[in-house]
Amino acid sequence: MSALMALIMCLVITAVTEGMGPEYLTTVARAYVRAMPVAFVGVLAVRPLVNRLVRWTITDYKSS
Repeated sequence: MSALMALIMCLVITAVTEGMGPEYLTTVARAYVRAMPVAFVGVLAVRPLVNRLVRWTITDYKSS
C-alpha cells in the first residue's frame, strides 16, 4: 500500500511542479527513493488508528 501510494504521489506532484519534460521519470525516481521510507513509516504509524476506527464502526453497525 505504501509503495503504490508513494509512487502515485511522486508521479502527480512531479508532473505538477516540474512538468513532464525529458527528465520526468528520473525526477520521479529520485522523489520516490526519498518518499517511500516516509510513506512506509506513515502507514505503520496510522495503521493502529485505522484498525480502531474500523472496529468501532463495525461494532456500532452490529449493535443497531
